[in-house]
Amino acid sequence: MKRARYTISLKIENKVIDEVIIDQHYRVKHPELSDWIILELVRNLNFKELDLDITQDKFQYFTVEPIFYRERPYRLILVLEKESSYIGVVNAFRVQGKKYGISK
Repeated sequence: MKRARYTISLKIENKVIDEVIIDQHYRVKHPELSDWIILELVRNLNFKELDLDITQDKFQYFTVEPIFYRERPYRLILVLEKESSYIGVVNAFRVQGKKYGISK
């Protein structure tokens, strides 16, 4: 599956992000999602401090949970590349609301 690329303007962890690259792997098990919903979730990260581990690796993978869209919790699995201005979405899916006190 080809990755989708979108222009965006965000600042995450003091890093300016100008592109989102979404791996289409999520469509296999989560066809109810769309790139548009994932973009909305990523936009919610603007100016957030994510408590990332500082590593010397070129790529930094991390999970954000919960992140909400229409009052429903989701999990994003993301990647940042050192010296690059994009954020990659490795996977995205809904998580159970009960864990966060939501009964929808």
